[in-house]
Amino acid sequence: AIMAPVAGLLCKYVNKRIITFVGYIFLSVSLLFFGPSELLGFPDSIGLLIFGISFLGMSVIFIFVPLLPEMIE
Repeated sequence: AIMAPVAGLLCKYVNKRIITFVGYIFLSVSLLFFGPSELLGFPDSIGLLIFGISFLGMSVIFIFVPLLPEMIE
């Protein structure tokens, strides 16, 4: 909820497609933090899980805020 106004403000200055693309990249990275990542060699840690969930929330904001006006139309 804190990042939603930031993403909305960013939409005024940057193309919405770029923000959505960056959101999908962030989403892919955040999913690597869930559980023990065998790809990156991360241990099974609750701290990494909490970081992954919060990073996932931020990335979802960067996906849905630019697309919401188009969905309403």
